[in-house]
Amino acid sequence: MIISNFNKEAAKAIQFACERKSEYNPIYIYGQRGSGKTEIIKEIFNKFKGKKMILTPSEFCEKSIEDINRNDLLIIEDIGLIRPNKENEKKLISLMNKFFEEGRQIVLTGVYEPDKLPFNEEIVNKIKRGITLKIYPLDDEDKKLLFRNYAPDLDEGMQQNILKSEVSTVKEFFGYLNNIRTYKKKEGEKPLTQSNVFKEFIKEIENDMPETLKKGSVEEELREEYRAKLYVWKMKGFRCDRVESVIDGNIEDITREFVTFTTNVQRLIELQRRYGSIDQSIIPKEEKSQIEERLFNPEDIPELEETIARYELLSEIRRNVAKYINWDKSFDDYVVSEPNKEAYDFVIDIIDNPRQKGVYLIEGCMGCGKTEIVNLLAQGLFKMYPDVTFLFYKFEYLISRDYPEYISENIDVILIDDVDMFINKSGWEKFESIINRCSNRLCIFTLTKYPRAEKFNEYVDNSRIVKIRKPDRRILKKMLEDVENIKGIDLTLETEKDILDKAKGGFYDLEALVSLQLSKGLSREETTDLREKSIKNRPEAIDKLKRRGHELIDGIAQEFQDDDFRLGKEI
Repeated sequence: MIISNFNKEAAKAIQFACERKSEYNPIYIYGQRGSGKTEIIKEIFNKFKGKKMILTPSEFCEKSIEDINRNDLLIIEDIGLIRPNKENEKKLISLMNKFFEEGRQIVLTGVYEPDKLPFNEEIVNKIKRGITLKIYPLDDEDKKLLFRNYAPDLDEGMQQNILKSEVSTVKEFFGYLNNIRTYKKKEGEKPLTQSNVFKEFIKEIENDMPETLKKGSVEEELREEYRAKLYVWKMKGFRCDRVESVIDGNIEDITREFVTFTTNVQRLIELQRRYGSIDQSIIPKEEKSQIEERLFNPEDIPELEETIARYELLSEIRRNVAKYINWDKSFDDYVVSEPNKEAYDFVIDIIDNPRQKGVYLIEGCMGCGKTEIVNLLAQGLFKMYPDVTFLFYKFEYLISRDYPEYISENIDVILIDDVDMFINKSGWEKFESIINRCSNRLCIFTLTKYPRAEKFNEYVDNSRIVKIRKPDRRILKKMLEDVENIKGIDLTLETEKDILDKAKGGFYDLEALVSLQLSKGLSREETTDLREKSIKNRPEAIDKLKRRGHELIDGIAQEFQDDDFRLGKEI
């Protein structure tokens, strides 16, 4: 195996994986398709002493956990192609936990860096806990080393052609090389020329395209073989104008165009594969037909690569957004009443016209329903406007990631829940880096009632505050149903009425009251333990809420600050 600049980092995986109880687990190797990942994992597989298994994505889905668990080394190729459903993610997590716990090695390969894999955050974090190794595009030194080892007799002119080409992976290099394949000069043969290279290539394809060659000069024989190959390409739909223009010309020119064209066809086939993996709903119909036509034209490769890369990013963003939306909630279940009507009307207006611009704050007290209303907005945009690209972030996601990288000109709408929590954790300056990217787009943030909400207009031009007020009894009743569903309980009508009468806040107040009701069934020992934990955590909880500047719900605030903490007192 050749080790050079492009793969010397990833080649370390061979040593790491073969060390028992390696500190690097899992090992994740990523790089472009054809960059040499398979070569490295084959080396690992051959050198590893113990039970071992290599799985493709489809094999991973088919194999049972029991079969996989019998191995000391597990290698999964192209992990990003495993369908990210609940069953597969659960299986992957279970295997990772088992292998890590028992000190057995996992090696994964993929095309993207860990944060761009289509799995839930738990899997991504498990991958990142090990070591990530990248295979880089080939540089000139890499190509020269490959020449010395695999094509030492290739003439200088052809070497320069490959050095100047856009070949960036080992697979592309050998594909290019195979098209101008050379053989070592045997005794008595003519010196190596492009014509000889072309003749050798033609011999290789004769088995695939048996045909009676016309008698005549060597050049005419080559030309006829070439015309036959050209016919096949045209039948497959590829545009061959440039090659056809030189078919009757100098054989050297034909050879040069032939080599370039076959390399470009390989690139088009790869672009077709990438295009097929994109969420087609995000591409406008007119542009879709244009792309599909250009996927057969070698002249359009640079523009195609740019277009497909852009839609790959947007498709990835859409997949990530889908993971953060709560699909268990819907507009059909939503209760509209006076306290939330302003916010509800605002959300409906946005869904009717998502192309508007501006910065909006949905502001209200804790538990009043801000997260639910912005989640419904995300649902509506996702279902009705696949061509509208939007981000939907919880504040925890923003804190843990380099968020500005995604906020490009391609993003139409930005939704951020609990933005005050982000500001408190990361500071106003970091939030400004998001605000500065909000011009010429629609940005909607939720914010708990907080002094900065009233001053937001001072910081952000063209902003508006949309208020959600303390829930009334109709909304509280629906919230109580949600609490019961979450906890898997069914309270009596009398108990529900009692809780609703006591509730002085929103969802979290109801949660506390339901927990209080449930605690009445605890033993004395369990009650004492719960009370001690509550009292122990009380100062920290009060201090945290005060720092956030929230207007505490009266009922809960009283429970925390009263020495006769109600949980202990009533039990």
